[in-house]
Amino acid sequence: MTVTAEAPNNRTLIPHVVILIALVVALLLAGGAGYYSVMRWMVCAAFVLLALESRALHQERWIWIWGVLAGIYNPIVPVHASKSLWILIDVSAIGITAFDLFIRHESLLAFRRSAVAATKWLWSAYFRLSMAIICLILVLLVTELVITRWG
Repeated sequence: MTVTAEAPNNRTLIPHVVILIALVVALLLAGGAGYYSVMRWMVCAAFVLLALESRALHQERWIWIWGVLAGIYNPIVPVHASKSLWILIDVSAIGITAFDLFIRHESLLAFRRSAVAATKWLWSAYFRLSMAIICLILVLLVTELVITRWG
């Protein structure tokens, strides 16, 4: 899998920006249930668009990352978690989205990678970190479910 930089355009920037704004607002403001319902629809749709874009670019890892995040923010069968767990999920999703935004649009950072080896190492490290965060979130969700049901 190779990382290719493309020129920023609205089609590829909009899902990232929607996710980042919606999740930062959710973290900073204690909105009501109405905001969170609308936010789930917007964020889930944006993650689905990113998964479809990753599929078109043959980026299998990103398809899975965006798919899992879309499932977590799914408004039809919502994931119920404590406020502290949602904060962890939101911060993780913000980090993953921001990282992907800057990787796909290198001109936003005004810096270029000089070696293919560095890019491969970065992708490998980021994939491991992303999978560890997603696994941690899933373990916390299952633990909370078990405690609330049978604890």
